[in-house]
Amino acid sequence: MNRRNDFEVIVTGAGMVGAALALALGRQGFRVALVDRQAPQLEWPDTGFDLRVSAITRASQRLFESLDAWPAMQAERVSSYRDMQVWDAAGEGEIHFDSADIGEADLGHIIENRVIIKGLHTVLAGLDTVTPFWPVTATRLQRDDRQARLTLEDGQVLTGRVLVGADGANSWVRREAGIRVTGWDYDQTALVTWVRPQRHHG
Repeated sequence: MNRRNDFEVIVTGAGMVGAALALALGRQGFRVALVDRQAPQLEWPDTGFDLRVSAITRASQRLFESLDAWPAMQAERVSSYRDMQVWDAAGEGEIHFDSADIGEADLGHIIENRVIIKGLHTVLAGLDTVTPFWPVTATRLQRDDRQARLTLEDGQVLTGRVLVGADGANSWVRREAGIRVTGWDYDQTALVTWVRPQRHHG
């Protein structure tokens, strides 16, 4: 086995979850392979916004700060939120969260997913413990008691003591590993867009 393709951890999926895990492990000195079907999008036009956004709590912010990725996210675009109101499906119950109740300036931030990914990959680029493999598709997974063997479409074979499937809701790794899930249809449709309000959304 080529030592260059022998890792302690293989992470499939270089999105928010996979990149954050690879970064955390790499900073601890673990040899990590980060595999994805496509290269992460790190550049985009100045106009418009990513319709995929995440509400990042202060705990998640502290995680990003510990990974040194928070400054890169702030340099792009983050928007704090101070309170949040949540209703149940029937509209009969509700709960309200306010940052003033916990003595904080905000509850967290709304951040475009692409900004989070770029912030993580900005730091990842400086780590020699994390080796990127993209754009490439995994074609075969073999496992035994000692390691996982991941065969890529270009013929490379990666080995790792631990394999992490962070490759999305329709995870190929999950299917290949035979991990079953239970799901159902909510019979709902969502409209996603962005608007420019007259006042700060709060």
